[in-house]
Amino acid sequence: KEHEADEARRAVRVALRDAFITPISPEDLFILSQLLDKVLNGSKDVVREAEVMGMAPDEPMAEMATQLSEGTAHLSRAFDAISAHGGKDGYRTATAAADDATKCARRMEKVYRGAMSSLQELELEDTTAHVREVIGRRELYRRLSRIADTIVDVADRVWYAAVKEM
Repeated sequence: KEHEADEARRAVRVALRDAFITPISPEDLFILSQLLDKVLNGSKDVVREAEVMGMAPDEPMAEMATQLSEGTAHLSRAFDAISAHGGKDGYRTATAAADDATKCARRMEKVYRGAMSSLQELELEDTTAHVREVIGRRELYRRLSRIADTIVDVADRVWYAAVKEM
């Protein structure tokens, strides 16, 4: 029985190690999950707001959404690299993916600036419709831009977490 107890004790230690050892600190995990939740909630909210305002996506919104989608895919790759690999190679892969996510957010900023500029050029016959269109699109563009800013925050935290562990 003593040998069985030793084996059970070892199994408990292995289970505890696996349950409590993470490739990055619990604080970083918490902040990353919090920031990623903010990205996902912001995405859901922009869709709901567009529905409430009765605004179909225009070409700039579609391009911004594409960049946000690509950015979150890169973040997913970063998280996979951290959790699956750990070690220097995993952290290098994670930070490269974080860089790619940041690049998507920066490309989205260019689309955002162009879209905001084009709002100045809208010519509609009905002044009320014009104001509604400009205000609505401006708000949706800004919401999308804030999501991109949060993607950069997530990417920065991936870098911070990886640097601490390397």
